[in-house]
Amino acid sequence: MVLKLLPRSYWFISIAAVILVVDSLLVRFLPNAAEDHLMAYGVLFDCMIVIPLLYWFLMIRKTGKPFVRLLPLPLLGGLVAWLILPVQMRHVVWNAVWPIELLIITVEVAFLFYELRLLFRVIRRFREVSKTMEDSAEAIRVSMHKEIGDGKIASVLLHDAIFLYFLLFSWRRKPMMTPSRRDDIQLFTYHKNTNLLIYTAMITKIILIESIAVHFFIQQWSSLAAWILTFADLWLLAVLWADCRASYIQPVRIKEDKLILRYGLRIQGDIPLTMISAVGYCKDGAYESGKEAITPILGTANVRIDLHQPVRVEGLLFLPRSVKTIYLAMDEPEQFIRDVSSRISGK
Repeated sequence: MVLKLLPRSYWFISIAAVILVVDSLLVRFLPNAAEDHLMAYGVLFDCMIVIPLLYWFLMIRKTGKPFVRLLPLPLLGGLVAWLILPVQMRHVVWNAVWPIELLIITVEVAFLFYELRLLFRVIRRFREVSKTMEDSAEAIRVSMHKEIGDGKIASVLLHDAIFLYFLLFSWRRKPMMTPSRRDDIQLFTYHKNTNLLIYTAMITKIILIESIAVHFFIQQWSSLAAWILTFADLWLLAVLWADCRASYIQPVRIKEDKLILRYGLRIQGDIPLTMISAVGYCKDGAYESGKEAITPILGTANVRIDLHQPVRVEGLLFLPRSVKTIYLAMDEPEQFIRDVSSRISGK
């Protein structure tokens, strides 16, 4: 595998390497360098200030990303300086790092305050939107898009909010109407023939047995690692059941001039019908993988949707992707293909 780097990446790596090599040689070969506090502070200055600023100037500045992206780098530079300096001079690192830690804690507190303020705005917007929308999950989506946007971080936060809704607050909610017409909305289920409930129950049983065995096995070496793995398994189970619940409540639908994909927590997207070039069968689950294709993950795909050009959809964790081909596992693929084809042909 060939690592392809931009020219400015070469410059950053080369200059940073020269600085680190020179500092390492100076502290080891200059006379009395191991007792020279000025030399120690010079190494700290290079690792915690010069190299992070160099990274911002060569790597971040032209991308338009905020300067706060540099905040973790001084701590990393402090660790590098601690490795470079002789043992008897390493106490200088701790004396210099704590003001930076205090700055980072201050920034984190400010960011927490901003998040709480943002949460209040989302809740207030949700109360307004939910009065006009029957689907609470869609009200959450609309509220968060209006208040937070649709970037990658916003997409993950949206995933977590909808995940919690389906896991904890959707059990009294009745599913939308089964495949039929209702006020010019066509609905198509995808959780029956795919045996999603059975798959989820089987995976749950396997994960529970596996997590208990792994927990006691790993605990022999590290209790912390054992609990981390156990909580990861529990989080995976929660996502599976939230996805199962979402699949039961929210069918794929055609509304007005859009194909609205709410395929569990796995595929999300609003596809204009004019962007669909063809829709047909995907026999025997034979589908193409790649960056421009998205698949249902659970279940065997039986429908393929081709697009004229890449369209944004949201995959796992609702992270945005641009795809030209969408594969789905529908309960009634014939009905779905027929209805979508008739809508895109205008018949």
